[in-house]
Amino acid sequence: NLLMTGIALLFLSVFAMVAIQLIGATSNTCFMDAFPGVSYNLPLSIYPPAMFIIIVITKDELRTERVIRQTNLETLWFYLVIKTGFASLILTAGTFLATCIAGLFLADSFCNWAEPDSLCAWLTHQTIENVNYGAVMTVYFFCILLGIWVTGLIPVLMYWLCNSYVAGVILSLMVCLGGNGANPATAYNA
Repeated sequence: NLLMTGIALLFLSVFAMVAIQLIGATSNTCFMDAFPGVSYNLPLSIYPPAMFIIIVITKDELRTERVIRQTNLETLWFYLVIKTGFASLILTAGTFLATCIAGLFLADSFCNWAEPDSLCAWLTHQTIENVNYGAVMTVYFFCILLGIWVTGLIPVLMYWLCNSYVAGVILSLMVCLGGNGANPATAYNA
C-alpha cells in the first residue's frame, strides 16, 4: 500500500513538474519538451522520494533475524541489490510513463526543438535539427534508472555498514545536490 502511494506521488510530481516547465518557460511547447523539462529537476524532485520508497521496501530484509537466517551474507547483499534494482525499474517505468502522459496532455506539438523559442532551446541554449527520439527516450529512461538505483542503494549500503539509514540518506541527498552524473538534462547539453 505504501509502495502504491509512493508511486502515485511520483506520478503526480512528474506531472506537476512537466506542467510547470511547459507552461511557465515558453508558450511554444511540444511532447519532447517533457523529457528535458523533468530531467532538469530529477536530482531534487524524483530521486529523494524514490530513495525513501526503496528504504521502505528493503528495511525488513535487514532485520537481525533475517540476516541471521542467511547462510551467506554475499547472497543477501546480492538479493538486496537485485531487489533495489527491480524497485528502481518499476519507479523508473512509472516516472517515464508519467512524463509521456504529461507531455501528451500539455504539449502543442510532437517536437519543436529546431525552433529557437522551444523549451529545449531555453534549457540548452541551442536548437536541435535532427532529433533521434528513441535515443532521447532511452537515455532518459536509463539515467533515471541509474539515478534511482544509486540513490536507493546508498542508504541500504550505509545501513548494512552502520546499522542506520540516516547516514545513507544524508550521503544520498548530498549526491543528489552535488552531482549531475545521473541527470539526463546534462545529456541534452552535449
